Order: sequence, then structure tokens, then C-alpha cells
Amino acid sequence: TQAEQAAIDAWQEKEDLARYLLTQKLPDITFTKHRRKGTAAAIWAAIVQEFSQKSMILCARYWTEFLNMRAMPGANLHSELDRLRVKYEELLNMDIAVAAAEYASLVINFLP
Repeated sequence: TQAEQAAIDAWQEKEDLARYLLTQKLPDITFTKHRRKGTAAAIWAAIVQEFSQKSMILCARYWTEFLNMRAMPGANLHSELDRLRVKYEELLNMDIAVAAAEYASLVINFLP
């Protein structure tokens, strides 16, 4: 019917606009990798999944680096504790939760 065709045309116009915006805002390599997924919604879902997985891996790496931090032998203890605190703040800024007990334990193990 004419109403259905009008709805399809309106949807297609929005779909074309969404795909255009994706091509303008995403790096070419990212869009090219996912463009065969079909709709703009499917492309976006694939991109979100890819980068969420990468983000989780990166968070795990930062968490491991944080837990493995130790004071450098012979270094100024105040600057070393500042280095630890900066890394702690970086984790919090990335929404990686650090329990108070874990942080306290790390500080104790951090000391020479």
C-alpha cells in the first residue's frame, strides 16, 4: 500500500543518513571492516562489541600493571607513592573499581 511504501521510504532515508554519518565520523578502516553487516544499527552494534572487548582487555592490562607496581630501589619514597597514587586515580577515571582493602594492601607491599 501507499502508507507502507511511505514508511519504507522514510525508514530508508533515515538509514541512509545514519550510514552517511557513520562514514563521516568513523575512521575508514573501522567502517570498511563492518560495512557488510547490513543496516546502520547492525554496523553500530558490531563496532560497539569490538571496542567493548578491546576496552575490557585494556582495563585488565591496566589492573594487572597496577597490582604489579613496586617502589624502585633507591628512589625517593614520596615520588614513588605519588606515582602509585597517579596510577590509582587513572584506574578510577576509567571506572575500574579498586577496593580500599586492595589499595591498602598494595601500598603496604609497595613499600621497601
